[in-house]
Amino acid sequence: LDATKEALRAAKGELTGAIARTHDELVALARRSDRDYFEFNLGQKGAKQKVGTVTIELRKTDTKKNLYTVSLYFDDRRTERKDKAINEPVYFLIQGASSAVELVVNKLGKNSVGGYLSAPKGLFQNTPNVLAARPGA
Repeated sequence: LDATKEALRAAKGELTGAIARTHDELVALARRSDRDYFEFNLGQKGAKQKVGTVTIELRKTDTKKNLYTVSLYFDDRRTERKDKAINEPVYFLIQGASSAVELVVNKLGKNSVGGYLSAPKGLFQNTPNVLAARPGA
């Protein structure tokens, strides 16, 4: 368990300050980073979206306090991240990853959230990242 905590601490240090608040900032961040970035949008409570081997489910939002709660499904388990703030990075480790996966919600609505996952390059090989999946580009 100490190794897990240490790996998360190292990931936080490695990623600190690199938060994208818009799609354009995310593309710029992806271009200068050695990580892959994947956008997601959950349009209603209970909505789920799969990104690589991680499924994100919207549990609730609180627009007055700019907070949200999501469930994450990965490695045959479920974990909940409660009352997280918009633009606050959430870190978690999944099997096969050389460093932590980072989740950031940068859009919050009455019953919706949008944001991105950041993962070590190549972790989700068959999932188009933000640089590959550019509609209309």
